[in-house]
Amino acid sequence: MYRALIMSLALLIFASCGDNAPAPTRHQHAPYGVLSEVVSPATGTDTVNISINGPLDEPSVKAIAESVIADRRNKFNNITVNSFASATAVNDIPFAISTLQGGEITHRFNPQAGSQKIPTH
Repeated sequence: MYRALIMSLALLIFASCGDNAPAPTRHQHAPYGVLSEVVSPATGTDTVNISINGPLDEPSVKAIAESVIADRRNKFNNITVNSFASATAVNDIPFAISTLQGGEITHRFNPQAGSQKIPTH
């Protein structure tokens, strides 16, 4: 029994990476997730529902929505991005609605959407 244990420890020591072990990396989470997308090629419109994975404040959501619009801007004339607090909030009011129309981006925020609480009693 001891002999098997000593042999397995010896194998682990010789099989290790030594000084060549890869450095640990930090996993980067995407700032948003696409929940759904509805494209209408006939009218050149795209509606994207996203969930925000980071802080839910106006500057962060505005930057994320503008990034989503920039990714699709060359394909569509009109783009609407509905930003939700979480993936489960799709049936609720969006925290922000960002639109591209006529080459101009506008943002409308609903701060109540991000702070709604479900009563527990």
